[in-house]
Amino acid sequence: MTTMSNDAAATKAGPNFMIYGPQKLPVEIQDIIVDFLSSNRPALQALTLTNRHFRSLAQPKCLSKITLKINTNLLKSVPDPISPRSFLDLLDTSPHIASYVRSISIIQPPCELPRPTLAARATETKVIEEIMSRTHNIRDLCFPVSSYRDGALGFLPLWSTLEEGLRTLIAKFYQKKSTYPRTVDLRAFSYVPEQVLSSFRDIRNLHIAPLDIPTQAAVGTASQGNEAQPDTLNVLNTLELCFYEDWNSWEPTLQFLRSPTSNFDLTRLGTLITSMFLTSAQLESILLLCSENLRHLVLQTGPNINSLMFYNGGQEDRSYHMPPPDLANLKRLESLTIHGQLINLTHFRGRYTTPLPWIANLLASLTKSPAFSDTFRSLHLELDLICIRSGGFGSLNWQELVDTLCDNFHKSQMRNISFKFWHAIGTDSEETALAHWQVEKINNDQLKHLQSVTGIVSIR
Repeated sequence: MTTMSNDAAATKAGPNFMIYGPQKLPVEIQDIIVDFLSSNRPALQALTLTNRHFRSLAQPKCLSKITLKINTNLLKSVPDPISPRSFLDLLDTSPHIASYVRSISIIQPPCELPRPTLAARATETKVIEEIMSRTHNIRDLCFPVSSYRDGALGFLPLWSTLEEGLRTLIAKFYQKKSTYPRTVDLRAFSYVPEQVLSSFRDIRNLHIAPLDIPTQAAVGTASQGNEAQPDTLNVLNTLELCFYEDWNSWEPTLQFLRSPTSNFDLTRLGTLITSMFLTSAQLESILLLCSENLRHLVLQTGPNINSLMFYNGGQEDRSYHMPPPDLANLKRLESLTIHGQLINLTHFRGRYTTPLPWIANLLASLTKSPAFSDTFRSLHLELDLICIRSGGFGSLNWQELVDTLCDNFHKSQMRNISFKFWHAIGTDSEETALAHWQVEKINNDQLKHLQSVTGIVSIR
């Protein structure tokens, strides 16, 4: 048996074999490969290790969005965070990567951890200032919530309690004019002063908790009566109203955003993400402004949206009936995503709660909209099953929701109806994805009928 050397095999394979390699691929194909992997950070990092050529292509994508954390405890909800000090050290050893950074997200300590001392926060702020002075191409400086608990239960730190240097840093950064549309993410802080937000320029995506309107809070040197005023309106493409307290907290903020004197234009809003604590009337007041252009709507719903209960020391304080918002005026909606909770509270309050009838009524109003028969394509339901044992999965009642979709499917252009479930045994338990056998159990006769009529249902 004869063997052939690698060179001989390559020669026999043809002249193109020897010269074929990643650098010989058309530039367009190389860009497609890198862009395809850009949303998968581990895969993108692996690509940088293949060879020098692909490293030069993938490294700018890897480092375009940086996540930093203020404290040393790893946060499970944020992938691969590093401290500002560590990243500054990296810039010292590899200064060329500073030009790759476009967005920096800074994660504050979770509410359950002790907050850093004032001196430690001042030191961290100086490090962040140094990082920003070196990353000249940065467009966005974001402060997302560190966990669902921080946002949902109102444990966000007040803007007025932040280190003064950090407040000034944020204000000055967004008061500068930019040639690129920018994202403001201040979900980690509650009650940012309205005059601070009004001074921001060239904003396209806005993610906020309730604002302070009117305000007595200071924002370092930016609040001494010299706020820069934007030359034009901030025409928003995305608006997210983060979880926080009850609907009363949101009313002044919504009045500010809807006001003709506001420097934020909602009429061309493409994506709206709402808090579960908005009332239907508050949500409709926003939808009225953007009904011509809204394409993606994400709704957060509570466990029993039909009869919201407020508890004080474990006792019922007040309740009221809240019908779903009217979606009949939406002209161009393409997708609706609903995050809800199905909670069995019988073990300590003697009742079972579900938003399913509310969702069915919401969809009924959507079927009357011009968008439903023209542009609407996708419905996504992401539901948390809390304190519901696996044995009860099959008994969940989907009938109203299924009837609404089946009766109106023939006049729609829908291509996807997806259900995604998360399961937690207790109210404080960590949520996990359902196992295959649990998915089979929850897929009862009602959901199977929906699949048989539409053929576009996925459950996981």
